Amino acid sequence: GVTIFLATFFTGGSRWPPRTGPCATRCALPPNLPSMETDTEPAPVGGLAMDTSDAAAAPPPRLMIRKMVLENFKSYANAVEIGPFDKSMTSVIGPNGSGKSNVIDAMLFVFGFPARNMRQTSITDLIHKSEAFPDLQWAKVTVHFAMIIDQPDGGFVMVEGSEFHVQREVKRKPGAGKNGKDAAESIYRYNGKGSSWGEVRDKLSAYGIDLAHNRFLILQGEV
Repeated sequence: GVTIFLATFFTGGSRWPPRTGPCATRCALPPNLPSMETDTEPAPVGGLAMDTSDAAAAPPPRLMIRKMVLENFKSYANAVEIGPFDKSMTSVIGPNGSGKSNVIDAMLFVFGFPARNMRQTSITDLIHKSEAFPDLQWAKVTVHFAMIIDQPDGGFVMVEGSEFHVQREVKRKPGAGKNGKDAAESIYRYNGKGSSWGEVRDKLSAYGIDLAHNRFLILQGEV
């Protein structure tokens, strides 16, 4: 089978604390910010000399996915924990039909993608169904994040108080749809609290995860 690779970290926009206020999504850089493409010493910014000590050169905190919990999602019945993920790269391997692609689909689901991106017609098709579990009425995916600081020895330390999780749940509502068909209810939660999709999108954007333009997920067939 094909190996699924997960880059379980976010670079560039990830930050701690997350951005808030009028610059939560994008801020203009000061016009006198020194170029990063020069060999000369950086010029002072705002009248203050820049700290070039080892402490200033320490890697900044960055966001990573710690683990995922899939409940009744596609081929995964009951609750299945996937993780902990590596701080840089995780590969999911297995034979054809073992559910590797469903790990990526779980991310697409919790990040608000429609069912067609997960090769399904309706979002209720994502609810697990098998001979052992023929009548499940809901599916849920939770993605756990944390800010970490890389260490010189290749390890990392977690930023205290930086852990959070995002969850999406779909519920089947039998007969509640048009012409008596089943309907679906989609519920988003941030740290266990009910949220709208827009609220989840904005909170993740504050950490540099741009769900609006999908600059962090590269799917099969897109390379």
